[in-house]
Amino acid sequence: MFDGRGIGGNDDFESWKYSRQFFNQALLRPRFMDTITTKLFEELSGYWQSLGKQNASNNNNNNDTYPRIFGIYY
Repeated sequence: MFDGRGIGGNDDFESWKYSRQFFNQALLRPRFMDTITTKLFEELSGYWQSLGKQNASNNNNNNDTYPRIFGIYY
């Protein structure tokens, strides 16, 4: 199924070591993680806001912009 490819299905240690090093250097840097976290948060915030506007336009008297499941945490 995996044919010895990638990080998870690789059975060649040297190749796996290179893939792991590349993954760590490219994707796990703090600057990259900060940037991607900020971008994803902004994108998801936009989705929540549009859902709230859609809720309001459907003549729903509930002004919450978040689903009720999150209401138990506030």
